[in-house]
Amino acid sequence: MRKLILTVFALLAGCASSYQHIEPDVTELGREIATIAVSMHGAPYRYGGSAPTGFDCSGLVMYSHNVAGIPIPRTAREQHRASTPVAAGNQRPGDLVFFRTSGTGVSHVGVLVESSRFVHAPSSGKHVVISSLDEKFWRERVVGYGRLYQ
Repeated sequence: MRKLILTVFALLAGCASSYQHIEPDVTELGREIATIAVSMHGAPYRYGGSAPTGFDCSGLVMYSHNVAGIPIPRTAREQHRASTPVAAGNQRPGDLVFFRTSGTGVSHVGVLVESSRFVHAPSSGKHVVISSLDEKFWRERVVGYGRLYQ
């Protein structure tokens, strides 16, 4: 796990030069949110969970933002409604990626750690993982991107 976290730090540091047009404090806040989420890698999935003892997808997002000092709504749908939309290609670490995995609305959310990788709590019986938007399953279900910090 330590190796994974160090790899993510290296990836995020490598992105710094491409974000020079963004205010440094905003960029750092997004990276902090992403780093907090990644630090929960391996934590168990728990429906309704929002603590290191167990997370559901929106609980992980809420936890990561709360630790960074940003109170946000609890559910994926509420987080989607409250977020500022981010155009594909303009997303950065700490932004959220929303999915429709069931039903008609947003039903899943993750925290971007780079443009095509995100950390999330996938489903019952699994653990917090880092996945890729290049995977067909996720790519086909993206609803959009959003930001809950300014």
